[in-house]
Amino acid sequence: MSAASQIRSEEFLKISHQFQLGGLATEASHPVTANLSETAKRGISEALKLLFEVDDDVVRRYRAFAQSAQPQAMKSAVLRALQNVLRSSAASKLLISMSPGMTSYSRLLKVARPRS
Repeated sequence: MSAASQIRSEEFLKISHQFQLGGLATEASHPVTANLSETAKRGISEALKLLFEVDDDVVRRYRAFAQSAQPQAMKSAVLRALQNVLRSSAASKLLISMSPGMTSYSRLLKVARPRS
């Protein structure tokens, strides 16, 4: 390993804790389907009922999330972060120089650009 690579590796290891996501709920198994393979061996329709039950739970949880204050708080946090980045002239020039066909970025710039 080169000296530069060694230094970069050591620098990353100092901040690597920032990239550890921990246990993500989206990656965990759902308690309803914990024994899905055994259930499927007994009967496919019974296994499908369990999968549909999980689907219903996802919809319930999403509705609860959508009706909470979390989406607005997340939107505000993202916009604040974008505004902070765009205050840097270099970052602003970089984003502006993106392909004109990238309309989602263009819209994002209009929303996120701080007013002078």
